[in-house]
Amino acid sequence: MGLTDIVNDMLDFISGVDFTTTQFGCLWSRFDPQGNTASKKLQNDAAALRSAAARGWFIPNGLKNWSSRPESLESVFYAYRITGDQKWADANWQILQAINTTARTRSKPSLHVVHNVDMPSGGSTSNNLGRFFFAEVLKYLYLTFVDASVVDLSAWAFHTEARP
Repeated sequence: MGLTDIVNDMLDFISGVDFTTTQFGCLWSRFDPQGNTASKKLQNDAAALRSAAARGWFIPNGLKNWSSRPESLESVFYAYRITGDQKWADANWQILQAINTTARTRSKPSLHVVHNVDMPSGGSTSNNLGRFFFAEVLKYLYLTFVDASVVDLSAWAFHTEARP
């Protein structure tokens, strides 16, 4: 069973069950590493959610900063490429729009780390945008919206700092 089969199995299993803040569900909380399949026990009861939150599986309530990390965009990109479901591309489009709205200062046409994503232009910002922003964030956004033939995922694998 390949990665595509595993992800599709999991997505089929939890379709319609999006009870998290992001509305994408907590996919890996239902993954059974013993059989490489989605778990047959759907963990959507309050005790299971509290347990998952205690282990850091969700975005903590009140966390409002964005440090230009690429992991969420990368995950959404792969979910889109594997499933072809437009909701994943739409999610990266919303992230791109949010970056443009909150990480760009009005006084300078540059991007910054954001301290409060709920405020226009990010509230206060820091001028320490990591190199991974250029190496990974922009790359995964670009690859989400170009034709899949630009980078064939069966021929290329990306590692740290997005190098093939």
